[in-house]
Amino acid sequence: MCGDIDSCPGPQVDEIRCVPKLSTLLDQGGLKIFHQNVRGLFSNRLYLTELFQNFKGIDILTLSETHITEQDPESLFEIPGYTFVSNYRKTGKGGGVAAYISNNIVWERRQDLENEVVESIWIEITLKHGKNILIGIFYRPPDSSKYLHRDFNNTFNEVLSSVSSEPSE
Repeated sequence: MCGDIDSCPGPQVDEIRCVPKLSTLLDQGGLKIFHQNVRGLFSNRLYLTELFQNFKGIDILTLSETHITEQDPESLFEIPGYTFVSNYRKTGKGGGVAAYISNNIVWERRQDLENEVVESIWIEITLKHGKNILIGIFYRPPDSSKYLHRDFNNTFNEVLSSVSSEPSE
C-alpha cells in the first residue's frame, strides 16, 4: 500500500460529527439510545471513549459485531459512568453484542429472554412514570454465514411473542 490507505479504517469520531443535529438531540429531554456496529470492540475502544467524551448525554449505547470472546475480561471495555454488558458468540469467531448503560439509568438485564440461538441482550429500563421499556440488542449473521442458526427466525419470533404479553413498551 502507498501509506495513505488503511486496510480496515473502522468507525471514526469525525463520522459522527458530520450529523449536524446530533448535539441538538442530545440536549433535549428523553432517553437517548444509540447503536453502532463496531466490527471489533477491542480495536475500537478509543473511538468509543472519544464518543462518550464528545457527546455527553448518551444514556445507552448498543453495539453489534463486538467480536468479544469469553477470554476477554470485561474490565478492558469499561468506560467511567457506564455499566458494560455483553453477550459473545459461543461458537466461532466474530458476532456478539454489547451495551453501555449510563449509571443514571435504573435497569435490569433480562437473561430469561436470551438464548444460544439468537445473539442478543435484553435490558428492561425502569421509568419513573408509566410502563417500563424493554430493549433488545441483536446480531444476526448473514444468510451465507456458517454461524447463522437454522432456527434463528423461529426462535426470534418466539421471544418476541413472549415479550409482547408483558407490561413493557
